[in-house]
Amino acid sequence: MLFTYPPIPNHPEVDLIDQQYWKMIRDEYMILFDIVKQVCGDGLLSEILEFGAGEGASTAVMLMAIPIGNVTSIDVKSTKETTKAVFALKEANLGALRSLQMSTDQFRSFEVPAPYDIAFIDAMHEHAGAAADINWAVHHCKVLVAHDICHPGTEHIGQICLDAARSVGKNYVAIEIGNGLGIIHPH
Repeated sequence: MLFTYPPIPNHPEVDLIDQQYWKMIRDEYMILFDIVKQVCGDGLLSEILEFGAGEGASTAVMLMAIPIGNVTSIDVKSTKETTKAVFALKEANLGALRSLQMSTDQFRSFEVPAPYDIAFIDAMHEHAGAAADINWAVHHCKVLVAHDICHPGTEHIGQICLDAARSVGKNYVAIEIGNGLGIIHPH
């Protein structure tokens, strides 16, 4: 599987998202959009897992990128912005969204894991929490994208991704744009 970078500068789908919800820089969203398109663009039903929905911008990017599929989005808090973004996405008919207000620990402890096409990890940032999320997700998805691999104070997330990729025989690519994206994917 080959990921192409840098991303195409014109992404009208990404530009549709109200920038007040953006917590990553535009290029990070475009790369996430491209990865989802490449992995899930075959027209088959896609399953995406998101740990850390925040205000819902990354959720919107992933929903817009899949032709048909579901996003299961997990976040410990539900803000007015998240709720507003979720309702806007549902009204736009951008695929199925399952938004759960719980910790990733709770989700991992009871959820029967689906075979996810992509997991986007941006919830826990301290070492133990990030490692638990990444090490669980790498076994339950084809491609894992982790955010904040080069953000000051969270550089350990990149090393966790590298170790997780090696443990399951997958490749790891670090994209050092903005706060950084770590991508674990099959050979």
